[in-house]
Amino acid sequence: MNKATLYLLIVLIMLPQIVETIYSPALPSLAQAFNVAPHAIAQTLSLYFVGFAFGVLLWGILSDYIGRKPVLLLGLMLYSLASCAMLYVENFYLLLLLRCCTGFAIAVGSVITQTMFRDQLSPAQMIPIFSIVGVFIAISPSIGLFLGGVLTQWHGYVAVFYFLAISSGLLCIVTAVLSTETLSQKPTPPPIVKVVKQLLCDRKVIGYAALITGYNLLIFSYYLKSPFLFAQHPTALTWLPYTGILFSIGALLGVMLNRYCLNHAQLKWVQLNSKQLLLMSALICLAASGLSFKLANSAYFFVPMILLMLAYSMAIPILLAQALSHYVNYKGIAGAVLGFIYYIAIGLLLEALKWLPNLSLIFSSVSVALLLIMCVMLKKKCL
Repeated sequence: MNKATLYLLIVLIMLPQIVETIYSPALPSLAQAFNVAPHAIAQTLSLYFVGFAFGVLLWGILSDYIGRKPVLLLGLMLYSLASCAMLYVENFYLLLLLRCCTGFAIAVGSVITQTMFRDQLSPAQMIPIFSIVGVFIAISPSIGLFLGGVLTQWHGYVAVFYFLAISSGLLCIVTAVLSTETLSQKPTPPPIVKVVKQLLCDRKVIGYAALITGYNLLIFSYYLKSPFLFAQHPTALTWLPYTGILFSIGALLGVMLNRYCLNHAQLKWVQLNSKQLLLMSALICLAASGLSFKLANSAYFFVPMILLMLAYSMAIPILLAQALSHYVNYKGIAGAVLGFIYYIAIGLLLEALKWLPNLSLIFSSVSVALLLIMCVMLKKKCL
């Protein structure tokens, strides 16, 4: 894999989270412009993930038939068109439809890039590479939050929509020039039904999907509610774009800890394997939940997110690298089904969690669930 391709894949794998969190600071502006309540505007996030889930499923399966690059370009072109259409939306329900369409299209950036990495790397090579990629995945929400905050303060949600339309068009051109096909040979039509059944009956895959869902719920529930919480603290509202810098520090520390422990597991004073790192990350989530209750009514309610970003960046590279280690012959389909499971779960659970009155309850309930799932998986020997 040459450097240009590697850098492009890193940008593409960051893209889905950047384009989602860039949208977060604009939620109050959108709610005001379309004259809807905060819980209604939250549907734009839930439907984004539902569309994303179906996109992951389609693009992943299609890539095993016609190749990675054609599918990647098709998804990016559709995203660019949908982003341009959002500039002219005046009806809230049409906005919801287009948000679902953008989620469907941009899912190509997640599933195809992961599949392209799996095409060229063995499972043993995946963890160190995904630890590097994990740095960028971990800071991508913070980049989106910063850009979204600056754009929203400048010209409201309209500036965000213009940025998405222009940048997606440019990225589509760059991808057409720099990307290369990684599917070495077109396989015979894969037994989709058989592979799907095998995945759905695989306790390891379901468990890993549940864990990936949980960590993403912690992050995106914050991005769903935080703009409205900042609005309740006018003195802190100007901090919104810059909180992403703090979250990036937490994410970088998490990735560095992950890489150091896995690379030095032979040292007596380290002795932390991937299972122990996952358990540690879940305990950090619990600690962050406790701190969240302490700061719930303060202008510093965002501080626990630093710990949550640390935990997220410790866990996600391990989970993504190991989840499909037994499905090397059907990477596209396996990646698509795994992504569909956890993204549809994220979308549906975000819709349910938005009714909880505060972030502290969301953080605590999801953190407890993560720890319980890990304990069950350890008992069943599938972690």
